[in-house]
Amino acid sequence: MSLLKPHRVGYLTFMDFERSNAAGGSSALVAAVKAFAGAGIANRVIGLLDNDTAGRAALRTLERTDLPDSIRVVLLPDLPLAHQYPTVGPSGRSIQDVNAKAGSIELYFGADVLRDEQGGLTPVEWHGFDAAVRAWQGELRDKRLLQARFAEKLSRARADSSLLSSLDWTGMELVIDRLARAFTEPAGPATSGV
Repeated sequence: MSLLKPHRVGYLTFMDFERSNAAGGSSALVAAVKAFAGAGIANRVIGLLDNDTAGRAALRTLERTDLPDSIRVVLLPDLPLAHQYPTVGPSGRSIQDVNAKAGSIELYFGADVLRDEQGGLTPVEWHGFDAAVRAWQGELRDKRLLQARFAEKLSRARADSSLLSSLDWTGMELVIDRLARAFTEPAGPATSGV
């Protein structure tokens, strides 16, 4: 955010999972949101879920929860790159729309991070079927490698701001926009941005 939208930096604070040793993941987010709602936390809180099957299932568990106007839970937005994305599953390789099924934050790191040395995109692997939302859950291969590549991309951009325009920030800009609009869009029964 400090690279792409520096004027918004003071308006958002992000959970520090390392320092707090807090659990991550969809079910931990749901538990935290319910605890914040029950405790009457007055500050605005945005819960940001992956745009995947697990995120949609977690969102569904919040449908019966009466969240105050100060709390919104949103999914990462659909990503144009993910509409035609390489996947690997029991029936082999294919190109599929992985939005709402395998959209973890790593998918938003940019095509420059997701491409391997040969220029191919890191594929999504299908793992399990979630009967509640009737969809397969997918996960990018080599997430740790992608996270390291993204950290290096950030370091390069911080060291040389002229690189900003040559690097792919499409996904991160969509994420920042989703956060910025979380309270301006009408909320659903428990959430917005679904």
